Amino acid sequence: MKHYKFPELDLSDWKETRNTLRSFSQLLSNIKQIYFPHQKNWDEHSLSIYAKGLTTGTIPVWINGKLNTLDLNLNFYESKLKIFCSDARLSIDMLDQSPKSFANDVTKTLNALGIDYKLPKNRFDSGEVNYDKDKAICFWNILKQVYFILQTFKGSIHLETSNINFWPHHFDLAMLVFSGKLIDGKDSNDWSSSREQMNFGFSTGDEGITEPYFYVAAYPFDDELLNKDLPHKAYWHAAGWKGAVIKYNSLVEIENPDKVLLEFFSFVLEENKRLIGIKE
Repeated sequence: MKHYKFPELDLSDWKETRNTLRSFSQLLSNIKQIYFPHQKNWDEHSLSIYAKGLTTGTIPVWINGKLNTLDLNLNFYESKLKIFCSDARLSIDMLDQSPKSFANDVTKTLNALGIDYKLPKNRFDSGEVNYDKDKAICFWNILKQVYFILQTFKGSIHLETSNINFWPHHFDLAMLVFSGKLIDGKDSNDWSSSREQMNFGFSTGDEGITEPYFYVAAYPFDDELLNKDLPHKAYWHAAGWKGAVIKYNSLVEIENPDKVLLEFFSFVLEENKRLIGIKE
């Protein structure tokens, strides 16, 4: 029988591995944003899901005056960064690497391929050697499930949506939904700040909420939403940012967590659409 199942994910238990992965993914994001053309929604800063982990996707790079392609893939199963550039197939170990040593190895490898990449100053210098393969794979098994739940949600709505992106800076997986309306007083040429939008995603935890959680945020946010009773064990969060939250651990071991999440996402979307007058 096909079903989704979320294992336990205690941030305190795998935080050091999470932070190491975060540094590795931020390095890939830095490389991508340098060489990739600017995209709406700032997609050039994000990573994508692929069969074995996280990927930059194909990046255009110029080597000796000729256009080439570069793919950087964090392979969770093999604990390696896989590098594909033209006919080159290379890899760098993720195990026993500090963020600094990993960044230096990647830089040297790219330079040897003829790619003029330089590490940003004062970046990737901190962090100890701490990467647990089993904990990384556990996270990956969660992430791929969340990805396909978001894909299911994406396919169920008619409004414009963004790609489902992994954001290394906040270490979360998220998708934007646009109402199609412009925000009064905003410059319509500024895509990011002028479009009404909602953000649906999954975070491994942060300073505001120190455990994994799913969230829905809206921009701009209508405080009338706070008066709506949320389904399941979701609640309204208003400290630092406003939005709806459902804790990851409340979905561990329950049957059909995908159904609960889809109902949560759909409920908040529909309530917000009613408030801003969207009819489909």
